[in-house]
Formats: sequence, structure tokens, C-alpha cells
Amino acid sequence: MGKQMCLGGVVQQAACCAGKACCEGFWELFGACLGVNSRQQARLSHVLLLIVSLVATIVVLRWLPGILQPLSLFINCPDTSGGGLLCLGVSSIYRISIALVTVFLFTLLCSMGKDKAAKIVNEACWGCKIVTLLFVFFGLFFVDNSYLESYVSISRVVSFVFILFFIIMLIDLCYTWGEVWIRRYDEGQSEYKWYLILSTLAIYGTCGYFIYKSFYWFTGENCGANLWIILGTILQIILVAGISVSGFAANGSLLTSAGISIVITFFNIAALGSDDRKTCNSFWAKESNEVMLVEIGVATALIIASMLYITLATDQNSSQNVRIAQELSIKVEDDDEYEDEEYQDESGEKKKRRRKKEKTREEQEALLKKAEEDELTEYKGTTFIMFHLIMLLSAFYVSMLLTNWGSSSIRFFTTSYYVPNATAYWIKFASGSITSLLYIWTMFAPILFPDRQFQ
Repeated sequence: MGKQMCLGGVVQQAACCAGKACCEGFWELFGACLGVNSRQQARLSHVLLLIVSLVATIVVLRWLPGILQPLSLFINCPDTSGGGLLCLGVSSIYRISIALVTVFLFTLLCSMGKDKAAKIVNEACWGCKIVTLLFVFFGLFFVDNSYLESYVSISRVVSFVFILFFIIMLIDLCYTWGEVWIRRYDEGQSEYKWYLILSTLAIYGTCGYFIYKSFYWFTGENCGANLWIILGTILQIILVAGISVSGFAANGSLLTSAGISIVITFFNIAALGSDDRKTCNSFWAKESNEVMLVEIGVATALIIASMLYITLATDQNSSQNVRIAQELSIKVEDDDEYEDEEYQDESGEKKKRRRKKEKTREEQEALLKKAEEDELTEYKGTTFIMFHLIMLLSAFYVSMLLTNWGSSSIRFFTTSYYVPNATAYWIKFASGSITSLLYIWTMFAPILFPDRQFQ
């Protein structure tokens, strides 16, 4: 019996070691393919957690109720969450949002310690994070839905703050995109001339197409506000493009302006799609969830692009130091073997070699210590704090993205959880206007304040 228990323990330990080695091997391969370090991998993992949760929620809302409907006599939600299949309705969006908020808030609080614990929580503890996510999500099934209504109000406010961060990240991403391609063209890579021209034309062509279609989709009798939004979109696109090529802008480019234009167009058309007047919104009569999938798909793509940008836009000096330290460690261990095998000569020579070896070991220990400090340098700053703050805000925004800013009630089961409403209409319109104003400000700020550094 004792041998069986011992064998079982060995097998269990071997399985754990194999799983850990497999996980570490996967991340090493993943990092090598993308050229990222461990901290960047940790950020990518948090972004992936957000994306997977978002996709899983859409699947649950869109398809799971239909699958479980024939089994509703045998499968029911707890009475506190409404019974029946109500917990799989709109309320499930807020439950997954709260679960994500819990995980990202915990990680944010740990990152504020700016110590080794912050590094461990960011780069590891994934089992705990996933268990916490599932525990909170399923635990909220036993919480009355009326408590979730307060969360809806809080999410609206916090999500608008996320929109501001989101807009800033998109503007910075568009700037980087234009600068990188222009720099490569200036360095002699002539193919980027055509990349710049074709990309700019394609983006402006896309904006023009959707603006043209908007006159048919969102205008009609007593739809003056929609008409002004469409005309305002055209004016904003012309304005940002004109300023970027006029010579007044310090750092504008036509490709960057094209990227900003598609963002402005997206926000404004999304606003028009949220018009709750049937005579002014051709999509009102259609299945709202199909329209939702298109808007959520575009919004998710923009969120992923901006999140990947802030995740990968860091230097890798620390990882280089670690690699050098590891190589030096191997070299010193080899020196120890040489001493045992070859350097058994006179005592004076042995002492000289021993002093040289000790000096090398001291240099190695100093380099290893520096490498460890470099590993913690990023955690001692505010980089990870800002990243997890944005992730926390994005967890709130998930609930607003999937419900069109809290349009559907959580008190009854419905598959139409993306209903046009005035709140979403004006928030999206304001987002487009803020995008154009912030971009124009970034072009004029270096001129207005020449003594300040704008990077």
C-alpha cells in the first residue's frame, strides 16, 4: 500500500513538472516568435483573458439559450437570478464583467506594491486568476439581479473614462503607424511608398463608402440631427486631413489622418445605428443582434490593436541582461571543472587561478543581481499600474459594449440585448468628436508650446 501511495505521489509530481515544463516551453516559443520578454508575455496573457471572456459571453448569449431551451424543464437558474434561463440573458454580461473587474483589480492592487510580489502576480498565478474569475461568475448566480442594476450605472461612468484612454491609445497607434512606414520609406525601402499610398486611399475610400450609405440608412423625415452628424463627419475628415498636409502641423501625416478618420467614422456611424427612432434608423427593423455583432467586431478589433500596441511598445534591455548573466554563469561553472581536472599544479599558480576565479564569480554575482534588479525595474515604475488600470476600465467597458450602454433590462429574458437608445447615441457621437479634437490638439500642441517635449 505504501509503495502504491509512493508511486502515486511520484506520478502526480511528474505530471505537475511535465505541465509546468510544457507551459514554460510554450511561453518561450511564443515569446521567441513574437520577440517579446516575460513582462510583455504577461500583458498579452491579460489581454487574451479579456478577449476570451468577451467571446465566451457572446457565445453564451447568442447560441447557448437556444441549445438549452428544450432542456429548460431540467436545467434552471437559481431563483435569486430569476429562475428559468434568465441567468443566461443580459445579466450574464454583467456577471462576467464583475468577474473580470475582480481579477484585474486584484492584479492592479498587487502591482502597486512595486516589489517581487508584483512580478509574481503579473507573470504567474494564472490558476488562481482563472479560478477566481469562474468562482465570482458562478457565485453571482446566487445574487439577486436587482443588485446588478447599480453596477450598470457605475459601468456607464467608468466605461466613458475608458473611452478617453481608448481614444488616446488609438491616436498614438495611428501616429506610430505613420511614422514607422514613412521612416522605412526614407531609409530606402521603396515598396513602402506604395504601402503608404494604397493604405491611405483604401482607408479614405472605406470612410467615403460608409458615409455615402449613411445618407440612405439614417436620414428621413424629422432626422435633422442625423444629417448634421453625417455632414459633421465629412467636415472632420476634411479638417484633419487638411491640417496634416498644410504644413502647420508639426507631426501630422496623411496616413495617420486616414487612421483617425476611420475611427471618427466608426464612432459616428455607431451613434447613428443607436438612434431609437425607427424612421431614422434602417437597422431598427432588422435583428439588432446581427448589427451588434458587426459593431462589436470592429470595436473589439480596435481594442485588440490598441492593447497590443501598449503591450509590445517597451524595450527589452532587461531580458538581454538576464541572457548575458546566464551565459556567464555557464562559463564560470565550466571554469570550476577545468580547475579540478587541469590545474593541479604548484600552489602559487593555483592561488592565482583561484583568485581569478573568485573575481569572476563576484562579477557574475554582481551581474546576476543587476539582472534581477532590471527585472524588477519595470515593476517599480508605473508601467504595469497604468496597464492594469486600463485593463480594469476595459472590464467595465465589456458590459457596456455588449449591451449598447445598458439598454436591455436584466429583469426578464431576452435575446435582443443590443437595443438602440439615446444614451448610446450621444456617447458614441461625443466619442467621435473627442477623437477629432484630441488629434487636432496633438498636431498644434508642439507649435503652441515649443518649450515642451511632446513624444
